[in-house]
Amino acid sequence: MQHLAVLGLSLLVHLQAPAVPVPATEKVTEKVTEKVIGMVTETVPAVSAVPAPEATKSLLPPKSKPRLLVMDIVDKGAGREITNAVSQSIQGQAIASHGGETITTTQIQLLLDAQATQQLVGCDAEACMTQIGKLVEADIILGGNVAKVGDDVVITVLTVDPNDGRRLKQEQRKTPVSRDLYYYASKQLASLVLTGKAADPRVPVIVNVVGHGSPVEATIMVDGKDMGIATTKQLELDPGSHEVVVKRSGFADWRTLVDIQEGAPQQVTATLVEERLYLWPVAVVTGIAAIATGAASLAMLDIARNEYDGQALLADVWGKKPTSGPDAPYTTVSPTDTEALCAREQSIWFNSGRNPSGGEAVFAVNTCGVVAGPGVGGWLGITSIALTSATVGLILGDVVIGATAE
Repeated sequence: MQHLAVLGLSLLVHLQAPAVPVPATEKVTEKVTEKVIGMVTETVPAVSAVPAPEATKSLLPPKSKPRLLVMDIVDKGAGREITNAVSQSIQGQAIASHGGETITTTQIQLLLDAQATQQLVGCDAEACMTQIGKLVEADIILGGNVAKVGDDVVITVLTVDPNDGRRLKQEQRKTPVSRDLYYYASKQLASLVLTGKAADPRVPVIVNVVGHGSPVEATIMVDGKDMGIATTKQLELDPGSHEVVVKRSGFADWRTLVDIQEGAPQQVTATLVEERLYLWPVAVVTGIAAIATGAASLAMLDIARNEYDGQALLADVWGKKPTSGPDAPYTTVSPTDTEALCAREQSIWFNSGRNPSGGEAVFAVNTCGVVAGPGVGGWLGITSIALTSATVGLILGDVVIGATAE
């Protein structure tokens, strides 16, 4: 305990020499000084002769290498568990990345009790960090904070020059609330602000596969390379853009483009939907067929009507209907010739068709050898109507299936 008192006096002397007015930015140091004075008063009797330490003595032993002070990460809404994990990760990587001495606030707390250092170590402002850095004669200070933004964690890490409080470098990353991911990001940010590059150049990307609302296995591919079958897969990708494709039989392929930033892990969820049947290509074919058959039917029916009325294609060249010959109206052909009448009737009903009459059965052959029925033009018309109905049905079905799939 007396050793602690000596350290406290050393800190006190260090804080008070030389005697100059105390700026407003040194309030934290004053509180620590008051605490140290109280600790010394309680521990050392007034009559005890305690040799005064040297004014140049630091809170820590003299440094032999450049000294890095690693501050506690400040919690800005992320919670104690996440903040502690981030702090541990940053401290561990700082020790690995810094080439000289590394001092953490945990080591400072071993010299002073937690109450005395509560305000001392829990800050991320440059002025506050500078005051603490001077107490341990640090050459560089590393600190930061962690915040919760929606479903993500935002980690900020910065370095400060203790001589003038100047911010040297700052890095910030957003990561999903996954211990593996924010622990990784913390390490990389510490390395980035100290060395200018991430400790691990490859970045973890977690892919979760969901189908029908629950995890399902699927084939995961990255940039065309098969990464295996899994419900959850952690990929290690280089910074840059990568295409992630998820395939499963009976489901439509899921794909996305992820932009990977150094030190910024990601998590994506592939929500698979059942592969739908597209009907519109068939509807296009049936629609074209309906138009073609409809046009052919109208042309043949028009030819039959013209022949029946004496309006054949070349019958009205001179602006009048012939009264005899092959272009004369079917009903006014004179003289009446059974063979000629049957030939005209055969042509007319081939193109248009005729209805059974006079007790004739459907498709019965009359005296002229004409089959009672729709005729080619009639059949084409019926086909066109059927194809049109099918086209409309296919289009409506495609709309319904698409809405259900979404």
